[in-house]
Amino acid sequence: MIEFNYTSISHVAAFKMGNSILNNWGCSAAQKHAILGILRSSFHRYLKDLTQ
Repeated sequence: MIEFNYTSISHVAAFKMGNSILNNWGCSAAQKHAILGILRSSFHRYLKDLTQ
């Protein structure tokens, strides 16, 4: 039997890292939310939350 060790991840940290990488690649906001697989409204809400 195979056991999996699931660890909790910080979604904020994951978004920050992904957004940073995509910024470095020169991706537009539309490209970022498509690559990240999130809705446009969620993407902009997450960005807003990072600046607060």
